[in-house]
Amino acid sequence: MSNGTTEIVGEPEEEKREAALPEIQQEPVVLDERFVQDFEAGVVAFRRWITACLKSTQPQHWINHGTVGEPKLALQAPGAEALCGPLGISYAEPPKRTVVDYTESDGSKWYAVEVEGWLESKFLKRRGYYFAAATSLDKFFTAKHGFDPLRDRADVINKALSHWLASAVSRLAGLRNPDPRLLLEAGIPLEKIARPGYGERKTFEAGADLINEGQTKLVWARAKGQNIAEGTLKAKLKALGAVDEKGEPTTKAIKKRDLDALLKWIEGGGQMPPPETEREPGAEG
Repeated sequence: MSNGTTEIVGEPEEEKREAALPEIQQEPVVLDERFVQDFEAGVVAFRRWITACLKSTQPQHWINHGTVGEPKLALQAPGAEALCGPLGISYAEPPKRTVVDYTESDGSKWYAVEVEGWLESKFLKRRGYYFAAATSLDKFFTAKHGFDPLRDRADVINKALSHWLASAVSRLAGLRNPDPRLLLEAGIPLEKIARPGYGERKTFEAGADLINEGQTKLVWARAKGQNIAEGTLKAKLKALGAVDEKGEPTTKAIKKRDLDALLKWIEGGGQMPPPETEREPGAEG
């Protein structure tokens, strides 16, 4: 069982929690023809307005947690920031941040960063009190080569803040798991929206354990930092057998067993040994 210790206290008052709950309309509504017509017109107008707002976002502002055929779309922090202007979204004061450290029975430690606060939209005439969190156990971090929970605590805090903004804007504007047609109407091609790749992935090469999306970005970043030419990196990838279905070199096909040796090669300046003397990193012998 975990024991939590709070580093930054930021619990909201009870009345704020109650105020964050949606109000229930008590007055009876007369469902006559005029009411239905006005309601339908309002739905159409709201859909058009949301579509217009979505035009300020780009494919990289979204992520697909579903499949290509059945997308489950979620707004990301950069997209939330892009929507704050047209939606007239702001907060009276910065959200509260709470860091809670946990120690498991086996002595292992981890922590959670909790964020909460008010957000309102002057155009929608709505406001709410929203919550979000991120932990040092998040695969987004643990998948990164060299991630240190203590040294990189600021990264976890930033992730929690970003998650809070994206979640709050989505909830406030009614954009949680939006209808894909809304994005299509806004000119956003669904096929360009990325899908998360923190876990293991498989390719046409049956049974090959591949590095995740975060690690592929790390490879490119390290290579760029060492001024290794793209052609040199691709030649190395091809030598490792990291190729797609068409035989083109790609970081997405790098095997997990080869990652450490590849990063060392990059840090060494990317000097390509003669093909006949090179042995694949991770190979036995």
